[in-house]
Amino acid sequence: MQEVMTTKQLADYLQVKESTVKKKIKEGRIPAIKLGRAWRFKKSVIDKWLEKEATSIPNINYPQIVSDLATLQTRRQTLEAELSNLTGEQTLQ
Repeated sequence: MQEVMTTKQLADYLQVKESTVKKKIKEGRIPAIKLGRAWRFKKSVIDKWLEKEATSIPNINYPQIVSDLATLQTRRQTLEAELSNLTGEQTLQ
């Protein structure tokens, strides 16, 4: 593998579609260098980026998710009751 890769070569290296690489470039989520109109990727930098990505754990706030879910379930029940009162029909559970 060459030390500097094109978008196509990087996609092949990562085993993803070229459009996925382009999307990550646009989002600023992949280290890249723009030379003229073309993007280039240094293999050693990509390898370090992969290591970092593989070891990073998403910051997920599970207690907040559970709380939000409970709030949404309560809101749904309230809306279903209001709808039932308006239409005179029972909603499905």
